[in-house]
Amino acid sequence: MLAVSIMVTLTKRYLALLSTTFLPIILLGQPNDSILLRWKIAPNENLKYFIIENQTVIGDSVDNKSNAKVSTQQRTNDTSLNKKAISFKNLFYGPRKSYKGTDTSLLSLLQKKKNIISINIITVGNGLTPLGVDTSTAFAWRRKTPGDTILRGSIYDSGAIESFYTLSSQKNLIALYCQLPDKKLKIGDRWPLEFSYLYFNDGFICDTSFKKNDITLTDIKKRGNETIAVITYDIIEYASGTIGGMFIAKEKVTMKFTYSGVGEFCIEKGRWVSYKATQTTMSDGFIKENSVKNISLLAK
Repeated sequence: MLAVSIMVTLTKRYLALLSTTFLPIILLGQPNDSILLRWKIAPNENLKYFIIENQTVIGDSVDNKSNAKVSTQQRTNDTSLNKKAISFKNLFYGPRKSYKGTDTSLLSLLQKKKNIISINIITVGNGLTPLGVDTSTAFAWRRKTPGDTILRGSIYDSGAIESFYTLSSQKNLIALYCQLPDKKLKIGDRWPLEFSYLYFNDGFICDTSFKKNDITLTDIKKRGNETIAVITYDIIEYASGTIGGMFIAKEKVTMKFTYSGVGEFCIEKGRWVSYKATQTTMSDGFIKENSVKNISLLAK
């Protein structure tokens, strides 16, 4: 009887040891687990990532035949409007805008104040080359000189954007690469980014629009001693309508933006260990352009 009692006691202790030692590992990644994403950067640490952008942009050429989208009747009635449209497009959108190549920039994260992380992006290299027989380069503002500053901003270590005052285009970069949800998450939870890509001036009259902004925690997994949060990005923006103004006749315009990607964030180290995404843009109308950009973050 004593032997049976000892055996029962040992069995209970063994089961208790299993539940405290191995069960958390077994259950890690189950839907009921919750995690908190936080950037963890030491006071004297300067965390750096290369942003590698492999891109191809296909645009229309600028000529008198196809780029001033003015109807035949309008062209007959007002040739000056057509000339103004062509001149306007040539001036602001360049002679050719089809090109391919790799852009490289450097993202730096530095904690200068408690709980606030400074963000800086500078250009490193520009390997863009024009496509087609025209050897003129892409738009002037596509050319980036190494060392140029693209972005200055900041986030809280929680991942929330602190520099609310930055331009929308700069805030978009912060959101895509640095913004984290300031809340506990379980697998399947979704949240939006402070992100907005498409914009038009007051000459645009919209008839159809659609927006999707879903960032999802799709998995939690163990890799050695590290806990990895797998985050997927699914952003779509679409708008179509008519646009007109001083230099162009009223015409149909359509624009679409997509961003899909997967990032792996280490909970213990508080940083990306992997980040890859694909961005596409499409515009049709006065300005035609289709682009595909494959983006990756590479720790320096």
